[in-house]
Amino acid sequence: MKQTFHINKRKLLKSGALILFSTLLTRTNLVIAKEHALLPYDDIKYLIKNLRNIKKSVFLKEADRLVKNYNQSKFYNLHLRNAKIDVYDAELIAFSLKKIHQNQQIILNSFSISFNPTLNSDGLKLLLNSLPDHIHSLGLVACNFDDAAGKLIMFFLSRSKNLKMVCIEDNNFSNSMKINIKASALHLIDCTMIV
Repeated sequence: MKQTFHINKRKLLKSGALILFSTLLTRTNLVIAKEHALLPYDDIKYLIKNLRNIKKSVFLKEADRLVKNYNQSKFYNLHLRNAKIDVYDAELIAFSLKKIHQNQQIILNSFSISFNPTLNSDGLKLLLNSLPDHIHSLGLVACNFDDAAGKLIMFFLSRSKNLKMVCIEDNNFSNSMKINIKASALHLIDCTMIV
């Protein structure tokens, strides 16, 4: 009789441990799921922080707009038009974009750095390399880009999948580069391109 009690006690301890373990596992999974659901906003906060670190008025306004407008929809736009972007700004923005898009949980709909003639090909390369393939709209109007920048744009367009609007007019592309840029986007169905 004593032996049966010990066996039942062991079974009880084992089953209690299993119940405790499964409860802890369930709670852990709920915490992980909750953190996972908040991840997109945490990521966008990283971009907002770095936009504020640049301390230029357009960057600060865009950071404020993101705080105000971003919700858990996982979609956002980033427009840094006429922001006096230099290569150092581009490097910080590119680093932020790579970080927030590495888990592919948020979607960048539209990206524009139009009217930034201080941005050179090095800065453009950093930014284009950091953009996800899924963006729908790209604005690079009047940035004083030449054919070297045009080649970077061609490469980006060739890897893009969902672009619907590309505005890159008022740059310094040669006529042959404009033709090549348009040709690099032929796979993009229903994409409007203004060169």
